[in-house]
Parts: sequence; structure tokens; C-alpha cells
Amino acid sequence: MAVENESVYPVRAVWQPDKLAEAWRLMQAFAGETRYAAGGTFLQVQWEAGAAEKPAALIDLHRIPGMKGIEVSEGGLVIGALTPLSACRLSPDIVERLPVVAEAVRQIAAPSIRNLATIGGNVVTGIGDSIPALLISNAELLWYNGKRLQSEPLAVWLSRPRSKDGAERRILKEIRIPPRSETYSAGTGEGKWIHVYHKVGRRESFTPSLVTVAVTGHLDPNGRLSGFRLAAGGGGTMPRRLTEAEDLLADAVYNPSLLSGVYEAVIRQYDEIDERWASAEYLKRTAANLIVSELWKAMTLWGKGEDSHAAEP
Repeated sequence: MAVENESVYPVRAVWQPDKLAEAWRLMQAFAGETRYAAGGTFLQVQWEAGAAEKPAALIDLHRIPGMKGIEVSEGGLVIGALTPLSACRLSPDIVERLPVVAEAVRQIAAPSIRNLATIGGNVVTGIGDSIPALLISNAELLWYNGKRLQSEPLAVWLSRPRSKDGAERRILKEIRIPPRSETYSAGTGEGKWIHVYHKVGRRESFTPSLVTVAVTGHLDPNGRLSGFRLAAGGGGTMPRRLTEAEDLLADAVYNPSLLSGVYEAVIRQYDEIDERWASAEYLKRTAANLIVSELWKAMTLWGKGEDSHAAEP
């Protein structure tokens, strides 16, 4: 069904299907003339900034059942793509199991925007601030491709080329987070988990990001690091796992030169673009400094840190 002149969206018509198959069919039939809409907040920003043209119509996904909510199962955590960011921020399951994701969501826009914006919409932009946190959580995306549901690792989807208009033709139904399954060399289960998310913007709050970083991992009483995952994004940068730095931290024992190596690895791999408000060099060094400083603080608090300047170039 299409509704004309009765929508908050500034377009001629809004299609409101109640089945995934119907939504997909409409996209194929009117490709180039329509876009999927969840909360619509990112689309509004693009239109206002002149970064994208308004399509003739939108396909509103909110009437399709089974695309909203948060569930815990033996297979991990499932977050419906249409779940508002505010619900993700307040979910006890996400706060307990995915504190990095909860913190990332908390730092996105203002509360009123988080009530409208959805976790799926933030991901499908390809540059959403939740993505680094989801990357280090090994998130998988469940898509509807017109025939069936198919699972795809978030990292793989990010590496694929985009269509010319940047629109995804498939429909993101949900985000799945598998349970952690690492074993640690200490073998006792003792130690501490490190969960960090940082966002740097042009002002203190309610601001678009320039750099976002996410870190998670385990530190045992002997200073040995296990299961570390690092990711960075922000602004117009495609978020990515920082695998070179992760390899350096894999089953390593803390020492000052280790963090120096991590700093240089982040500089090499963080694939940024020049922003209007900051240079590429600033973005690289900001990401590297954020990650290294958080690692150093965590190790210092655990009694294994040394001089805080040891990792600086």
C-alpha cells in the first residue's frame, strides 16, 4: 500500500508493505526511484546536506513483523534491525553482554533521535557509529534476498563494493552476536575483561563523529593478553577491524614496546579519508592514541603498566 501526503518523509509516496517479500519486490520494481526506510534519520540528514537526492517514494519497513526486539538464545544475542537505538541502550541483555555496543549507542546523537533511529539503519549506512562496536563483537547480518534469509559477517559485508547510489537492495532483518568462546592461556578464568568505546567529534555531545574506536579483550594476572579485538571508524571512514594490531596482542605479555608496535600498526591500517574538519594524519593519530591509551590504562590498573609515555612516538 502506498500512502501519499500523509508521511513525515518529504517524498511523494511511502509504500508500507507487511511482508518481507513484498518490500523486496517493490525495491526491485522501482530500483533507483525508492529507498528502504527504518527510522529515516540518516536519510533526512543526507537530504538536508544535499548529499543525496530525495527518491520519488520510500518503502517503510515498520509494518513487517519480526524485525524489532532483542532476544537471547544459546546461539547468542539477536537484535531486530528495526529496534530503536534507545531500546538497545536500555536493554539489560545488551548492557550485560555487549557493554561496548551499549556505550556506542549511548553516544549516537540526542535521545530524541535515538528514539527514532534504528540499529539496522545505523549499520546499513556503512559508516554508523555502532559499527566498530559490532565488529569487535563478531556481528553477523541476516538479510532477506527475495528468496530466503542469508547470513553474512558484518566485516565481509563492509568489504563488498556498494551500488552507485549506495542503496542496499536486500533487507536487513536482524543482527546476530555469537557468544564469546575464547579460552585463555592462564587457564584459571581469573583476570579482567577490557571493554572500551570512544568517539571523538567536533564538540562534546550530540555531534557527528570524526573518529570512533572500540576495544575488547582479556588480561590475566600475569599480564598476558588474550582475545583482543580492535576496530575503528568515524566520519566518512568505512569501519574496519584492525587485524595487524590484534595479531601483535594475540597471546602477548605486556611490555612498553608492545604498545609502541600497536600504535604503529593502527597508523598503518586505519584507512581514513580527509574530513572537512580534520586532516587524514590527525584522524590516524587520534585513533592510534585512543586505542593505545586505553590499553595502557587497563594494564596499569591491573598492576602491569609502566611509564604512560612509553608507547608514544
